[in-house]
Amino acid sequence: MVRVRLFAALREAAGASEAEAPGQSVGDVVDTLSDRFGERFAAVAAVSSFVVNGSRARSESDPISSGAIPRASNFFL
Repeated sequence: MVRVRLFAALREAAGASEAEAPGQSVGDVVDTLSDRFGERFAAVAAVSSFVVNGSRARSESDPISSGAIPRASNFFL
């Protein structure tokens, strides 16, 4: 599981500032959270930037390594 910190419109759409989701890539986590939190979340996430452990993810296919699991993945707008 990856701990995800949500900001701005993603936080509002989820109704929470943090969530946990499984996934091997940024896209896996986004898909899981979009399924959980609905269409508005998915629409905002589609145009969001992603930071994984302090480094900006270049694409949703960027992996989340097993070493990243204890740390937070942050979704920024």
